[in-house]
Amino acid sequence: MKDYPTLYFLNWNNNTLDVIEITDQLPLLDETPLDLHFLASNAQEAAAAFIAAGTAANTVRSYRSALAYWSTWLQLRYGQALGDAPLPATVAVQFVLDHLARPLADGSWAHLLPPSIDATLVTARVKGRLGPLSFNTVSHRLSVLGKWHRIKEWDSPTESSALKTLLREARKAQSRQGVEVRKKTAIVLESLQALLATCDDGVRGIRDRALLLLAWSGGG
Repeated sequence: MKDYPTLYFLNWNNNTLDVIEITDQLPLLDETPLDLHFLASNAQEAAAAFIAAGTAANTVRSYRSALAYWSTWLQLRYGQALGDAPLPATVAVQFVLDHLARPLADGSWAHLLPPSIDATLVTARVKGRLGPLSFNTVSHRLSVLGKWHRIKEWDSPTESSALKTLLREARKAQSRQGVEVRKKTAIVLESLQALLATCDDGVRGIRDRALLLLAWSGGG
């Protein structure tokens, strides 16, 4: 177990002008054993909160994937279960630092997720491949975490100014280094209906219709 410093430097080009003081940092772990059965039930219970809140089924499936990742990452990084209590803002900040690549002075890129944890996330099949996540993926998972906290009537860690500043600086840093951060354009209802009309009743058509509806229910 490691106790990490209580200061995060948010300028990702190695200038330490913007500093945020962290006062409620949880101790980080380099590695901890996984209980896959517990993780599956833990994510299912978290997703049940969305079902009880009346969230569309397709959206719940998308959220369940994000919550499964949160549950696994939390157990590996902090030895803490999702749902025990509201998460502090520092956990959301650490999630960003673990998963978004930042440019270094020598032109290389780095993120803070320990390689052993990265490999375990892939082995547990909650992560597709080793390495950092895209800005859009990180943003989506933070959004799901925030919605889940609000459903539980807890203060959301995603509303902290520290996190918002970090995301803003990370996005600018990646943009300056030529990393494209794609903005999704919401599809209008008429266009969705036109696309659905092209889907037949075969296996492929049913699959395509499900994917279109999932994207629509998730916000485009």
